[in-house]
Amino acid sequence: MKFSDTIKPKSDQLNADDFVGNETKIITVTKVAVTQSQDQPASIYFEGDNGKPWKPCKTMRKLIGHAWGLDELAFTGRSLELYKDPNVTWGGEQVGGIRIKAMTDLPSGKALRVALQTSKTKRQIYTVEPLQAPTSKADKNREKAELFCSNVKQMLTDGATWESIEGEHGKALDRLNEVYPELYEGIKK
Repeated sequence: MKFSDTIKPKSDQLNADDFVGNETKIITVTKVAVTQSQDQPASIYFEGDNGKPWKPCKTMRKLIGHAWGLDELAFTGRSLELYKDPNVTWGGEQVGGIRIKAMTDLPSGKALRVALQTSKTKRQIYTVEPLQAPTSKADKNREKAELFCSNVKQMLTDGATWESIEGEHGKALDRLNEVYPELYEGIKK
């Protein structure tokens, strides 16, 4: 056991208190779960999360949408660098929160600057830097494709129809069939 283990918060999610000092964390997405919850509708699971997903706030979800689009199945295999911003407020108090510093797979491959509404009367510019993928691009793309297939298989197991999956994730399936036809055939069976 290490000293750092003795100060970790007890929680079911990644928290700003999990970041000490100027520490950042690079996470690679393994799955995204979306629920009807008003407060925290998205859980982003990542490699080594120990069952404690990151539940990004609405502003960070908007930022992810600008960078990666809105198809959560396409997020698997992509990486983000997170940090604690001590200036984040909640309920009028400065409590700190998790923000995105860098991301893989940015649309232009360059830094992304987005003005996002942070409250009813306030907008803020967020800049996200490009993040180099932890492994080679070819390996990473293959891993993303395999994770996508795993998620599709799970959806089918959970009762979704192939037609509903095609309707929601058609572009991703077309790309999979184009680049990895053997993986596509494996999930279409």
